[in-house]
Amino acid sequence: MLKDSQIEFQVPCMPVSSNVIYKINYAKRLVYMSKEAKTYKKMVIIHCPPWSPPDYSMFSIEGEVWANWFTKAGKLKRLDIPNLTKVTIDGVFQKLGIDDKQVITSGPWKKCQTTDEAHVVIRVSVIDNLVDWKEK
Repeated sequence: MLKDSQIEFQVPCMPVSSNVIYKINYAKRLVYMSKEAKTYKKMVIIHCPPWSPPDYSMFSIEGEVWANWFTKAGKLKRLDIPNLTKVTIDGVFQKLGIDDKQVITSGPWKKCQTTDEAHVVIRVSVIDNLVDWKEK
């Protein structure tokens, strides 16, 4: 891996689901980002460190979502990882000033159990051998 080819950071809150990112005002024909999504995206932007990867890089992003994934009754909560990644990816790449179309792999995203405060650990890496990726 190239020097300075990865960043890792933590966001001290639970991501919002893609099911609640946008709100619709049907009367005004407006679609807008929900307050919860804006707040979480700001948290991602605040906690993402500055980084200057090589120009025209391709990226991989992965993470760990640490939370209590069980109800009081001991059943698994209805939260699925793919719905929790959208605003995270958007916030990271907005902070870095990079178009998220340059993300060519997303994952693994893991659920990790904790009884402490929910948080997300995010890793963004430069894919330094694009030829290998194209052949897979």
